[in-house]
Amino acid sequence: MSKETFALIFNNNKQQDSKLQGKKCDTSCIYFKNVEMQFLMQCSPVIAGLKASNLLIVPKGSLMMVKKLTEDKRFSYHLLAKKDFKETYLIFDSNRLMAHLCCKRTRLLLKKIGYENFQLEQLLDAFGKRYQAYQNQAEIFPHEMGVFLEYPIEDVEGFIFHQGRNYLLNGYWKVYHDPDGKKRLFEEFEYAQEQICKLYLGGINAEQILTHYSKINTKSIY
Repeated sequence: MSKETFALIFNNNKQQDSKLQGKKCDTSCIYFKNVEMQFLMQCSPVIAGLKASNLLIVPKGSLMMVKKLTEDKRFSYHLLAKKDFKETYLIFDSNRLMAHLCCKRTRLLLKKIGYENFQLEQLLDAFGKRYQAYQNQAEIFPHEMGVFLEYPIEDVEGFIFHQGRNYLLNGYWKVYHDPDGKKRLFEEFEYAQEQICKLYLGGINAEQILTHYSKINTKSIY
């Protein structure tokens, strides 16, 4: 998250806190808006068409809200894990993610790790089981997560080979190839997040924002 986006959210929270002092409020409405905000902020690169997928980490019991935010949109969701008081979802553009997972180099990596069925739902189910096991401390971290988040394959391979060390740049992921290009891409992610944040805090609801972005084709300069 950029400093600009953090400042926007921080100032908005202060304003909301001052408005709520001494007033009764609909806590379910506040809870929903919190999930809305989390969805928009955590998944802004996907919403803006810059990325195939993002993790969404929200409080337990958010399933119906996640369904509402993804229904009739170009996004899908897959519940990966539940632990303590949180749920972790993968929010994704199914066509773009499947195209990424079908790349020869990506498939070879997944096969080495043990993936066999390359239907999207089966891939997500298998990854979800590995991720849940990791959350339960029964398995090591599933390094293929970067594949499912559409990180460049050379960076996923570099992360595995170097065991997370010797990276050239640390941003949305650890970079092992073309740090200048990835830095520009990270800046695009932050710009998209800032713009979506401004729209939301300016009174545009999540439904309108998602509909707006679904109608435009945001192209990355990377």
